Parts: sequence; C-alpha cells; structure tokens
Amino acid sequence: MRKPAAGDIAAAIAALSPGPRPRAASARAALGTDALEEATRVLGPGPVAWAVEWGARALETVVLKESERTDLPVQAIHRSCEALLLEILARLSGHDFQPDVTDTYRQIAASAAEQAVPFDTVVRSMRECQRLWLEQLLARMGPTLPAEALAAVPLTVAEVMDSTITLVVGDYLAERERLAEGRAAWQRATVQAILDRRPLDIDRAERDLGLTLGHHHTGIVLWRPGGATGPRLNRVAAQFADRLPGATLLTVTAEGDRLWAWLSRALRPGDRERKALTSVRPALAGTRAVIGPSAPGADGFRRTHLQALDTARVVEATPTPDDVTDWHTVSLPATVSADLERVRWYVQETLGPLAKDDPTAAEHRATLLSYLETGQSLIRTAEEQHVHRNTIVYRMHRIEELLPAPLSEQRLQIHLALRLAVQYGARTWHRPQAD
Repeated sequence: MRKPAAGDIAAAIAALSPGPRPRAASARAALGTDALEEATRVLGPGPVAWAVEWGARALETVVLKESERTDLPVQAIHRSCEALLLEILARLSGHDFQPDVTDTYRQIAASAAEQAVPFDTVVRSMRECQRLWLEQLLARMGPTLPAEALAAVPLTVAEVMDSTITLVVGDYLAERERLAEGRAAWQRATVQAILDRRPLDIDRAERDLGLTLGHHHTGIVLWRPGGATGPRLNRVAAQFADRLPGATLLTVTAEGDRLWAWLSRALRPGDRERKALTSVRPALAGTRAVIGPSAPGADGFRRTHLQALDTARVVEATPTPDDVTDWHTVSLPATVSADLERVRWYVQETLGPLAKDDPTAAEHRATLLSYLETGQSLIRTAEEQHVHRNTIVYRMHRIEELLPAPLSEQRLQIHLALRLAVQYGARTWHRPQAD
C-alpha cells in the first residue's frame, strides 16, 4: 500500500472551494488586499475563497452566541477568523504563511478586558471556531484522504489554535492588569479627595468607587506584621463583607503594606451585625483588623476611616491578643492619643508621683480609678480592691497628698489620665534618671 504523503493533504487543500450560500451574497474578505494576494499565491484562489467563506461563517457563529453583547469588535473578530483559517490551510499544505494580525488579536483581547468578559468566554468562542473549521475540513477532505493523512488535520488545526489562544489570553490578562492598575489609581485618588475634603463630582466618584456615597459606611483597616498585601488581605476583607449582607466592599492598597476597606450599604449595621464583624477570625494568620464606627454620606466615609486609623494606632502601641478591634472598645485612647509622647507628658503631669513605675504607685492608681468609676464609693472601692474600707480611706488620703492638683478640681482630667495609663501602661511611667 502506498504510504500517504504530505502531497495528499496539499492536493485536498488545493481542491477546496466555497460552497453555496442560499439567500445571501458571497462573503466579503476581511483581510487587506496584500494579505489576500499573498495567500492566493501560496494556496490558490479556491482555498482562499473557502477560507473567506468559513471565516465569515465563524464570525456569524460568534456573533450569534454573544448576541446579548452590542459592543463586540466584529471587524477584528472577522479579520482574526479569516487569518487563522488561512494559516491553518497553509500549514496543512506545507507552506509557511501567517498573516500579520497581531494587532487584531490585541484589539480583541483589549475589548474583552475592557468589558470584563471572562477570558474563558473568549477561549470558548475560539474553540467553537476551531470545532466548526475542523468539522468542515474533515467533511471535505475525508472522502479523498487515507486515514493516516487525515489524522494530521486535527493536530495541525489544534496547534494553530492553541498558539493563538495563548497569545490572546496573554494579551487579555496583561490588559486586565493594566486596567486594574488604572482603576486602582483612580480609586486611590478619589478616596484621597474625599479624605482631604476636596470638591468632587459625586456621580463620577461613585462610578470610580463602585458604591453609593449616600449610604452608611463602615471603615476597616487591615495589616499583617511582616507584610501581606494584595489578594491575601483582600480575601480577609471579603470575610468582613460576608458578615454584612447587602454591603458593597471597596478596598484600596495603602502605604505600609496596609489595606483600607469600606463596607457600604443603605442600612446602618445593627448591634448584631457589628458583633458579627468583630467576631471575624482572619483566614490569614497574623492579620490585624480594626473597625471604625458606621457613619452615613461622604463625611461618614471619611469619618469611619479616620476613626479606624485612630484605632489602629492604639492597637499598634498596645498590642492585644485580639485579631479584630472595634473603635468602641478603645474610643477614649483612640480619640485623645494622637501622639504617644504627648500622652506620656499628660499622664505624668496630671498624676505626678502616681505615674511612677513601682508597686505602690500602681496600687494607688488602681485604687483611685476604682474610686472614680464606682461613683466615689468607699465601700464599693474596698470590695473591688479586696481590702477594708479603712484601708481605702487611708489610701485616698495619701493619694490626695501625691496628686499635683486636688481631685475635686481636676476629677475629669485625672480620670482620663488613669484610663490612658491603663491603656498604654509602661509607656507612660516616670522612670528614674540614669546617673
């Protein structure tokens, strides 16, 4: 038996010609004159006309399947279909002919990326064209080619389509990344304009951010000591969004490996929902998150974020075992402690000798704080301190002697200093000067 040769396939390709198109005019070529003339020189007029015909039919298939989209780059798809089919025919015939339509592929990829079309949809459309062309080639060439020669047809079609799909998907992903970076930059700029209270176009700001500024906003700041940004912290942010049904999540990467996030929706979160947010356990170990109080409107968007930043400052200065900290639990130090050095000065000036780093001063501070928070009740203070009432009387007498100002004149200031001392601990104590 004669061994099948490449010439068998070339002869079958040369015999191709377009079929009739009932109720329609002949398909028009999409490629330029130079490309078609070169293709005709390599393949002959019949195969080129066949490629033009089935390139157009592939376009019809794609348009039909994507009929809901009105922004398809039809001309680019048409050119790419025609070019791919001519390349397949040339390769099957043993020729090296490849129309230069790289820019066309990029146009298709860019259009899909801009319209947020999933890349698997793009790939599926290309595979549909591959299936259609292979079906037609096998139908036309099957009766004249031996099985051994016919087996080369699907392999060649797959090779051409696979390399093109790789190119298109690469361009698509690159364009998606470029668009994402541009969108992120616009979002950061818009967020900063809101935080700076600069005038802005509300409609455009809402389009940039993807949320309604008139809604209630809950600010969250996330970070992970040691560094973790991008998708890893975004996945943690998504955990919080899952706890607030109907909320829109906005995330912005900030300096210092931090992620700023907002949860926005029409209804203000209730108490149960706030508790659900604080009960989140970040999936990424070591992640810290702080939550600002919910507030409405553009001013609320700014306020909740700044209060979350205040909370983060307290958490970093006084580490706690909790992964998630709500502003309400540290509202006092978060509000008055913008500068830890000034907090130390305030505590030391207000408490005087009571700010020393020794057991007696610590005992006096605990007694005085209990006295103030029990409504200046000697009996309840004694119960909380587990001592006799007379001991509290003696301590309070000694405390009054040590305080720089009378308790009756500066009760609020002294109470605040004690709470700050509890929050920041050793960072606020007087320390003996080195000799």
